[in-house]
Amino acid sequence: ITFILGFVETLGCKMSLFISAMGMGTLFFIIGAILKTHPPPVVATGESISPPPASKAMAAMLYIYICFYSMGWGPLPWVYVSDIFPTYTKHYSLALASASQWLWNFIVSKVTPDMISDLGYKVFLMFATVNIIRMGGFTL
Repeated sequence: ITFILGFVETLGCKMSLFISAMGMGTLFFIIGAILKTHPPPVVATGESISPPPASKAMAAMLYIYICFYSMGWGPLPWVYVSDIFPTYTKHYSLALASASQWLWNFIVSKVTPDMISDLGYKVFLMFATVNIIRMGGFTL
């Protein structure tokens, strides 16, 4: 909330979205590289091991990713949509934006497990590329 109230007013929505997209993309590239070079160990049924340092690093990158998402692409599209449309169409635009967000969240959450099982680390590289090229490019 502090970021939205303070920094977005200083930087503007577009720069905040750009910084968020670049941070998210960079972190996905890092996660993909770590996953490629240090795949998780195969654990037998009933066996428990402590997570290796590479797995802990990937978890840390996901937490930092969430910070970048939460300071840009999580809350700011709602503000951006409400700012770019005139008052007499604002309710339609917000309804369409909400429906679109729910639809794409559903699609991504539905296909991602299959993509991870089929593509492995390449999924993170694909999401990183989408974040940097499309989401970062959208904001410029």
